[in-house]
Amino acid sequence: MRAAILEKVGEPIQIYDDVEIIEPRAGEIRVTVKYCGLCNSDFAILSGKFPVEEPIIVGHEASGIIESVGEGVSHFAPGDSVVLTPVPPCGICYYCQRGQHSLCVNGMSMATMALPDGETGLRHRGRRILHGVGVAALARSGGTIVCVGAPPLEDKVTLNNVVMFAIMEKKLCGCLLGSSKALRDIRRLIRLSQAGRLDLDSMITARRPLEEINEGFADLQAGRGIQTVIEM
Repeated sequence: MRAAILEKVGEPIQIYDDVEIIEPRAGEIRVTVKYCGLCNSDFAILSGKFPVEEPIIVGHEASGIIESVGEGVSHFAPGDSVVLTPVPPCGICYYCQRGQHSLCVNGMSMATMALPDGETGLRHRGRRILHGVGVAALARSGGTIVCVGAPPLEDKVTLNNVVMFAIMEKKLCGCLLGSSKALRDIRRLIRLSQAGRLDLDSMITARRPLEEINEGFADLQAGRGIQTVIEM
């Protein structure tokens, strides 16, 4: 197979005609690539902005013709025209079932530079070749960071790696009073408390008369207790 291999970051890509590729296994498809777009993500690999292992075949915006299919493949057949994706959804994992297909745990070749089992299916003169856009990531996909409370106005939030935050589809959001719907949620919390399923009493660690309001704020500032209630 003919392929363009990046041997070392910062050096020109080398073209080889003797790259070996395995036959498709169960559930896999082998595609003869006809066209491949050049993307800034690929250039970031060439320039070293994205850390990768070498050697690697860059290029991920591709289309081509199915050459052969593995056992169990029923939706595609040799000769079909297809467009490739670095994040193919499996349709059965947690994220796929939630409709978050781009976070599929079985289709993270963009992060691993390999197939789900760690194999790449590519060899060149005895060397394992990685493929696709590889952004090495030791992070769990998805997830939401919720900012609660009222921090000082001068506080700031810093993202150390915006690229990983974006491609892992993480979210950062704020909330006001727990983003609750008062007419619904307060009644629900009261019912849970009355049924013994929510222990609200233990959260009240001090009760003070109105005359001791300053002492109550002093407790709050010192971090004493959980919740102080002023009894009018």
